[in-house]
Amino acid sequence: MDKVIVKTSELFNETLSKKILSGNKKLADRIADFLKVKKENPMKPFGKDDNVFVGNNPVLKHAIPNETLVHAKLTSDISILYTITGRDPWVIKLYGIFTHDELGTGQPPNTKRMKQAAARMSNTTF
Repeated sequence: MDKVIVKTSELFNETLSKKILSGNKKLADRIADFLKVKKENPMKPFGKDDNVFVGNNPVLKHAIPNETLVHAKLTSDISILYTITGRDPWVIKLYGIFTHDELGTGQPPNTKRMKQAAARMSNTTF
């Protein structure tokens, strides 16, 4: 497999700290599993819920100019958001770890929160 570079943002580090500091060992293990799968083959889905935002979530799907924001479920309520670009090397950018409510994708959906989350992603630097 081609070389894979994983980049993390300050937003990712911030959201990771908040989620892991709460003592969520299962989440830490799932993140490690996600990274292992993506380093072996970046295009391989991490479970059945590793995909682009669809439906009422186009605001998140297109939050990053010239890239497609993807999310993979780590738990039933927590997802990791990332993009994949390039090839040889592949570049995986980790944007953050969020709950459905934090992204505005919970029930009911919150468009205002989706737009706020999209703005945070689009302003993220690596």
